[in-house]
Amino acid sequence: IMAAGHRTTASNFTVNLWHVARYEHIQRGIEEELEALGGRPPTFKDVQDGRLPYTQRVVKESLRKYAPINLFPRLAEGADTLPSGHKVEAGDFILLSTYAMGRNPRVWENPEKFDPDRF
Repeated sequence: IMAAGHRTTASNFTVNLWHVARYEHIQRGIEEELEALGGRPPTFKDVQDGRLPYTQRVVKESLRKYAPINLFPRLAEGADTLPSGHKVEAGDFILLSTYAMGRNPRVWENPEKFDPDRF
């Protein structure tokens, strides 16, 4: 279980750090939230109590755009027709792509842009 959670956490943490380093305005937004804590390190309670809303939006945006698990395999429980018109039968193997979902322009305005404020 330790190893299973390690890659996904490390992957998301790396993407978050990359965006903080690349975009000065993102770094400033996070720094402002940390300064508001009065110089103490942030805690999980700070997250729960909503004291780090911008930081949370940065994490959500990186999960939208760079999900550490990009394919979810599933078996169809019943027959259906997808919006694309493709037929799915009970027992068919289906792959759900978080990469495609996170970049779908019908769902996300300007999906290629990294924009924490969309959350």
